[in-house]
Amino acid sequence: MLHRRLAPPLALVLIAGLTACSPAASPDPTPTYRQFASEEEAFEAAEETYRAYIAAQNAEHTGTPAVDPTTFLHGALKRETKELKEQAAAAGLRIVGEITILSMQRIGATVLSGAGHAELLVCLDSSLQRVLNQDSVDVTPEQQEIFALRVEFSTVDGVMLAHSSLPDPDQPC
Repeated sequence: MLHRRLAPPLALVLIAGLTACSPAASPDPTPTYRQFASEEEAFEAAEETYRAYIAAQNAEHTGTPAVDPTTFLHGALKRETKELKEQAAAAGLRIVGEITILSMQRIGATVLSGAGHAELLVCLDSSLQRVLNQDSVDVTPEQQEIFALRVEFSTVDGVMLAHSSLPDPDQPC
């Protein structure tokens, strides 16, 4: 069980760790099977996946979940995200509000036998998000509200999924 003194650090991790973006338009809410013919297609699929992930995450944070955001994640990132959500729930913490994708910069992509890998630098704005405790008291930690993440994607069973998301404090947004 989490202690009260752990709640603020967990709140910070909730916002920074679980936020991966927020779309301008509502993308298809589920990943679809694809074979990639070019790096351009791999980038487009990665961007689409990230926008869908943020849309699902925002829906969850505004109380209207339709798709589990972890549908767009794979491997350790998916496992850690689920564990973090469970820890937050056990501590009585929840995120409300939306996160916005400010930009997505293409870093690199490869395609081999139709399978794709892509890396994006994503700038996010979490200024509209708050972390609330079980009494609905705002316990949002002081943090940078605009930040960059390096997100890596790979094809898993023909579907582009995010498998790594790390803060990149050296990148200005």
